[in-house]
Amino acid sequence: NLKNANLRDCSLYKANLTGANLSGVYLNNTNLRFANLTDANLSKADLTNANLQGANLTNAILTKAILYKCILSEAKLDYAYCRYADFREANLNKAIMNGTNFENAILDEAMIQKSQCNKVNFKEAQMIKANFNFSTLLESNFTNANLQQAELNNCNLSKTLFIYTNLTSSNLQNSIMIQSQLIFANLTNTNLTNTNLSSSNLINANLVNTILTQSDLSNVILTSATIYEIYPKYSNFTNAKLIDATIDISDFSDSTMKNVNLTGATINDCEFPGT
Repeated sequence: NLKNANLRDCSLYKANLTGANLSGVYLNNTNLRFANLTDANLSKADLTNANLQGANLTNAILTKAILYKCILSEAKLDYAYCRYADFREANLNKAIMNGTNFENAILDEAMIQKSQCNKVNFKEAQMIKANFNFSTLLESNFTNANLQQAELNNCNLSKTLFIYTNLTSSNLQNSIMIQSQLIFANLTNTNLTNTNLSSSNLINANLVNTILTQSDLSNVILTSATIYEIYPKYSNFTNAKLIDATIDISDFSDSTMKNVNLTGATINDCEFPGT
């Protein structure tokens, strides 16, 4: 039991801390590379600038912990409990985080590239300018999360929840988002170039100045969506449902619009193929 201990600037390289009680411990600038922290309790611990490269934090408790600028590259955080934790500017590149709970966590400007984040709970997390490029995020939950200006290029986001998510000015180029849920999502100024959104649900989504060049929106549901000033180039809207959508000042003339359902849609100053 090391509760509230001062372990600043220590070397715990490859230490076996399985199941240890480290709640409230000061671990600032501590070397925890390749340490075993499986089932450890790190709630409210301060790990500012700590190095946990390759550490094992499977099932660890990190509730309200401070991991500001912490190095967690190649770390394992499967099923870790990280609610309300502070991961601002943390390095989580190549980390494995399947089933991890980041609900209400802060991950502003965190680096999470080439990571495995399947079935992760990011509900109501703040991730402004976070970088997830080349990561796998299958069936994860970003409901009510703030992903403004986030980088999610070349990610696999299939069957992921983005319900009421703020994706304003985020970048999702070349990503796979098949069967994802973007209900009430804010996609203002979002870059979806070459993104595969086929069979996704965008009911009541906000697409203002959204970039949709060469995007696949076949079989998407855009019922009651707000679409304003979009110019999709060579995109595929085959079988898309835009029922009751509001579409203003947009040009679809270079896109495929086969069997699109526009029942009840309000359309102003738009161009479509063949018009």
